[in-house]
Amino acid sequence: MTMLMHIDTGSVDTKENWKEIWDECEKGRELHWDEEEKGAPFKYMEFNECGSLYEVVKVNGEWFEPDAVANLMDDEIRESLHGLYEEEQELVDAYCVAHKAKFGEEFVVN
Repeated sequence: MTMLMHIDTGSVDTKENWKEIWDECEKGRELHWDEEEKGAPFKYMEFNECGSLYEVVKVNGEWFEPDAVANLMDDEIRESLHGLYEEEQELVDAYCVAHKAKFGEEFVVN
């Protein structure tokens, strides 16, 4: 089950409980915990078999662990994007665009 985690507070909840926030994340908008706390984005998280939370990123509508996605990336493109993005999802999104430009096809994670 994919969850949302507030980066600064560590608060985690489900899509059903945070439907409005979730819908905004799905649209790619920057979100804030409240109006007082600017710059506090959310991360997508999932529970592993042991019950621990880990970050996930979305590629072509599917959720994956960032390390698994990075292992499939073209080294040259990945290195050119390294350090330009704070959030894993931003990096993955930029990579997908660069991958399509270089190879003429969508980046696919199996």
